[in-house]
Amino acid sequence: MMRVISVGERAWTLDLLRREKRIETEDGLIISWVPGQASALDASEIDRSKDVGTVTVERQTENGREDVVYGVDFAFAFHAFYPNAPIITKIDEG
Repeated sequence: MMRVISVGERAWTLDLLRREKRIETEDGLIISWVPGQASALDASEIDRSKDVGTVTVERQTENGREDVVYGVDFAFAFHAFYPNAPIITKIDEG
């Protein structure tokens, strides 16, 4: 099942964040991923689970960076609450 990083009514796929490692938005969000956290849902023993990594979301402000409330949700759950919201799967390079 696809996981997404949600901030309000916006979401980015975890696969995209794993590839990019860091996503910066025009409104100052900085979404980062680093490896090192095993999934508790993947296998019967956590040490045999896949690495889902750790996500942080911050906002750049005039006073520096501030933590932002975010979710790591399954895509279907995000769409249940925000049925018309897009899930970002790629970064536009143009």
